[in-house]
Amino acid sequence: MAASLASRAAPFEPWTKRSSLRVDITLKDQPASGICSYTTLDAIEGEATFTADVDTRFEQISISFVGMYMSKISI
Repeated sequence: MAASLASRAAPFEPWTKRSSLRVDITLKDQPASGICSYTTLDAIEGEATFTADVDTRFEQISISFVGMYMSKISI
């Protein structure tokens, strides 16, 4: 009996399967409300834990710190 397409593809699954990456970030001294506000040059300390479904090279993970700002001018 011929092998099914699924069984022939199984050895290649680690290279073709898109890994789900979970990130857990815990900030040091975060207020109980969970609402934080940081300004330029503030030091932010904490721990980030990355969990992947399959082996993932560190070079394949891209980390970006994205924020927004708002200015208010009173006249």
